[in-house]
Amino acid sequence: MLSTKLLVPMLTHALIARPRLTDLLMAGMKCALTLISAAAGSGKTTAIAEWLRTFSSPGFAAWVSLDEEDNDPQRFWLYVLIAIESSLPGLCLPLIHALRTQRVSSSTFLKHVINAFLQSEQSLFLVLDDYHAVTNPVIHQAMTYLLEHLPRRVHLIVATRSDPPWPLSHLRLQGQIQEIHMDQLSGTSEEVATFFDQG
Repeated sequence: MLSTKLLVPMLTHALIARPRLTDLLMAGMKCALTLISAAAGSGKTTAIAEWLRTFSSPGFAAWVSLDEEDNDPQRFWLYVLIAIESSLPGLCLPLIHALRTQRVSSSTFLKHVINAFLQSEQSLFLVLDDYHAVTNPVIHQAMTYLLEHLPRRVHLIVATRSDPPWPLSHLRLQGQIQEIHMDQLSGTSEEVATFFDQG
């Protein structure tokens, strides 16, 4: 396992205040899913990383930077569980051990994951960055099941270049999704002016 995939990316340059974007991310705390879907280079990762560093007090954050190798379901879930375990020690150790030592059926495993979430009284922000790298329908199906049964204290934040094949329309009807796209990620004229003034 590559531990750097579980680290919130470092911000290497000065940033300006983005109250409009911050408000959108804060509003996502009330939803099961915050979906940030926009083209490469639009600032998705930076926006989440900056927000987590600024507003870390609402809960614990578990971060996974995904790539093409994570299309293996066992590898995918190992990264997710290890990321959560690093934030909430002891919560996922039995599940991590099970994944590493035996074959676990998808439905049974996901029920154990959800039950583990319910054991914690802490709010958790699970960030899946670059989810567009995931193309395995088995993982998409598992994520759909997870979203349908996600405890209220767990918030999923997904950054992707394209919308995942999940039942997003159903989440919209339930008011359980906060969507952020290119127009929200783009700076306003005032924000751009402030950025150049600081330079």
